[in-house]
Amino acid sequence: KEHGKKTMKSFILSIIIFSALLAGISVNSIYVSNFSDKLTELAEAFPADRIPDSDRTIEQLKDFWRKNEPFIMLTNDHTKIHEVYHHIQSLEAALISGSYPLYTEARLAILESAKAFKEFDTFSLVGVL
Repeated sequence: KEHGKKTMKSFILSIIIFSALLAGISVNSIYVSNFSDKLTELAEAFPADRIPDSDRTIEQLKDFWRKNEPFIMLTNDHTKIHEVYHHIQSLEAALISGSYPLYTEARLAILESAKAFKEFDTFSLVGVL
């Protein structure tokens, strides 16, 4: 009888831990999805056909990145995160220098990175479940 109680307690504890794990994965998935969507939105705010006149958009992108980088680093590949930071710096340099080829390349790289964050997270969530 005593062994049965220990087994039941272990089973209940396992269910609780598993539920907490699934909740954590779900919260992370929602966060990464929202992060990717906002990064895409900010990158798409830069016009594709010309270099914008205002620095407001790059400042919004940099502020968003600074606020979210510590959190996204907890669950994503650091190499990809550093690449995004580099692309943001390249975009800013293109805005300052007026280099349309660099501007276009950096803008598209940020959009691709946002897409990759979402795909990587979706893939890992499916793999766990």
